[in-house]
Amino acid sequence: MDYKIIKKISIYFSIFLIVSCSNEYKKEEVKKESNKIAFIEFPSVIRKGEIVKGKLKYNLNLDSIKRENIKERFIFLYITKDANVSNIEELKKHKHQVFVEGNKKGVIGFKIKFEKSGKGILNCFLVDKIYIKKEKDKIDIKTKEINITKDVFVEDIDSDGQEGRG
Repeated sequence: MDYKIIKKISIYFSIFLIVSCSNEYKKEEVKKESNKIAFIEFPSVIRKGEIVKGKLKYNLNLDSIKRENIKERFIFLYITKDANVSNIEELKKHKHQVFVEGNKKGVIGFKIKFEKSGKGILNCFLVDKIYIKKEKDKIDIKTKEINITKDVFVEDIDSDGQEGRG
């Protein structure tokens, strides 16, 4: 009887240890921009040529706009891995991807692949376009832009799973 309990405990402990030691998707708290970005899930170390999934959670709460005054709202996530840029117009000049928040919960999933090994950067701009109802069929458009950067290290792994040289 005691052997079965010890065996179950060791199995649960092993599972816990494997899950907690995994390098998969850490939530990173982002403190800048009035806490509009709740977290970004993307590993710090990835493999060269591997498609990696990430997730960004955006705080949808608005300080000065009432929800009933919003006619429409679109949230876009622009991502480049090729350049460290300081504004959205500069980012658009480089190769980039665009992802759209479609679930109205502020969560944007994305997939990206790094082709160069070594130190890399995930450079993102979140664009929140809010269309606000005004009197007599007029609409005011407010746009918020938030820059998010994350350093990543890209491992050079050969097809046989061994670290490459150079």
